[in-house]
Amino acid sequence: MKRFDLALPWLHKTLDVWEIQYGPEHPNTMIVCGHISSAYCSLNAYEKALEYSSRVAAATEKAYGPEHADTLRATALIAKIKALLEQP
Repeated sequence: MKRFDLALPWLHKTLDVWEIQYGPEHPNTMIVCGHISSAYCSLNAYEKALEYSSRVAAATEKAYGPEHADTLRATALIAKIKALLEQP
């Protein structure tokens, strides 16, 4: 069984360190944000997942532009999470 609830504290600690070491919009920092978003999705915590996915999308768009493949992937993930939020 995957224990995303146990992974999240470690992911948040990693994020704290990488934000200091690399900066809040660095690609490595955004990778951790993506992992955090995925963990929250796996726990059905879609609001929290959306928070971190939105951060990734914004930083990716700022760095690479709105039509870059990474930006489009991040935007597609936001759409998926929003669809999950609307499920009954």
